[in-house]
Amino acid sequence: MEHQTLTHLIWRDGLRYFVRENNTPESGPVLVMLHGFSGSSESFSHLVPELQKQFRVIRIDLAGHGLTRCHHPDPAGRFTTAHQLADLCFILHLLNISDWQLYGYSMGARLALQFAYYDESPISPPSRIILESGTPGISDKQEKADRKKNDDELAKQIETAFDQFLQSWDEKDVFTTPNPPAPELQQMQLQIRRKQNPSLLAASLRAFGTGSMPDLTKKIPELPIPAVVVAGEADRKFSAIARAMAAASPNVSLRIVPSCGHRIHLEQPRQLTQILTGQPV
Repeated sequence: MEHQTLTHLIWRDGLRYFVRENNTPESGPVLVMLHGFSGSSESFSHLVPELQKQFRVIRIDLAGHGLTRCHHPDPAGRFTTAHQLADLCFILHLLNISDWQLYGYSMGARLALQFAYYDESPISPPSRIILESGTPGISDKQEKADRKKNDDELAKQIETAFDQFLQSWDEKDVFTTPNPPAPELQQMQLQIRRKQNPSLLAASLRAFGTGSMPDLTKKIPELPIPAVVVAGEADRKFSAIARAMAAASPNVSLRIVPSCGHRIHLEQPRQLTQILTGQPV
């Protein structure tokens, strides 16, 4: 069980961010964790007991998710990439972050990668970023437009048929795996999704879905921060993306996790923890 958990409520421009913090027994380096779409900071609770032996662990409920609340009149306009990057900087500066690493899963990995290129941060850059099942974006204009249309359609389903979304999310092809998560972890993720606010979740998808975010593919060779890209061997799409990123930049190292699909933190949590703590896998 996790322990020594502090919670922070941080206000910025109509959003009240909810942040969980777990300290090491002694002062240690910081690991900031960013969850995926329809997740929350709770998504990593099963990893914290091991991680907090080495890190001061900070987990953030991202815009539109979890216990973060929106009081802005235009949530989709407020949840854009530029705003979320500024919010992340504000939160980490307020928490006096230094000597830190940044990890993100899926949507959180996209935000972590965007942060690597953000030149308006008042804090020192992370020593490395760790991207689980992430993408730099979509370069092809038609493919990007198609993805934006699909994101908009899913957002409408979330708003009008939330129960159907809950039932169908785990059945998406991207989550096909030879090693399903343990039942208790599957149940945990379902409970996290059930507690989401449908209108805010839809706004997040419209503002920061892969079809809307800026594409960084051509900038990967210039990546200014060391990165570890992690993908499951059975996740053909994202393992191909990870390999392409590693081939494009000497600053990117590649970790392909065997017997695993898209959700490495749920399917192979021990291996992901070893990657995050710098242990050999």
